[in-house]
Amino acid sequence: MSADRALDIELSVNQAGGGQVHVVMHDDSIEERLQLLNARGAKRRGNKWFLETADMGAFADGAEYIIKMVSDLLTPKETPGDARQEAFDRDDYTCRICGVDFNAPLIAASAARQDTQVLDHIYPQHEAKPLHKPHDLCNLVTVCGGCDDVFLQGDNFRFVRDHVGYDFPPLDEQILAWVQKRGIARSDWVTERINEYQGEHDSVKHDVVNSRLKVLAGFDVVYPLADIAKNEGFQVYCVNPRHKAVVFLDQPAVQRHERLHSVELLDEGSMDYISMDHRKGN
Repeated sequence: MSADRALDIELSVNQAGGGQVHVVMHDDSIEERLQLLNARGAKRRGNKWFLETADMGAFADGAEYIIKMVSDLLTPKETPGDARQEAFDRDDYTCRICGVDFNAPLIAASAARQDTQVLDHIYPQHEAKPLHKPHDLCNLVTVCGGCDDVFLQGDNFRFVRDHVGYDFPPLDEQILAWVQKRGIARSDWVTERINEYQGEHDSVKHDVVNSRLKVLAGFDVVYPLADIAKNEGFQVYCVNPRHKAVVFLDQPAVQRHERLHSVELLDEGSMDYISMDHRKGN
């Protein structure tokens, strides 16, 4: 690894708005965070990636995402050790999304990202300070590295309206759109995100959002993690990854998460659905 950096990104933009992206990786530990480049069709040679794009503006969010993911991975963890231990104990050393047991011998002996125990902040840490006390136990959750990549760190799944089983009211669509971005979401965070885009006279109250999340839980699209937010002014809800309304994008992070083997994929290029088993040639 380079003594002073882990990643170099060089962008060049032409007069038509397209351009080129050059990425050099200096630290092998960040390789999984660069899968977005492969998904965008970048060519790789060793520790270097090269991508040509006709719309550099569309890639800007991708570059920001890569930088954030690498920074999150390499930044020393601020969560106090006792809070981390309390969260792992409360969650019984299991992933709260896919349910994998980190004490199971095969999982404990594995070095795979999907078998790694990860502590995540439910209300995103960079948004929470100082109001929402990011390192409080009620804002921490245990997940596996696979679920962290697919549900909490990327844009890898969608709710399909026609598969839910009832006609979405507009507010429910907005709520699911935000749950879709987190995988595990706090009702107060969802309320705040919705109101950022509402006019002053169209803002919604937290208790209304929470009541709609309860309705969605009745359709098994999400389910409450009631033990996390005991005696708090908010509720925590987790996406049900096996609900028929949840469709995963055909992306490397999804394909690497073996415990999603029975899910349906969406190829955004053709808008066709394909099973994970078919993608793996089974």
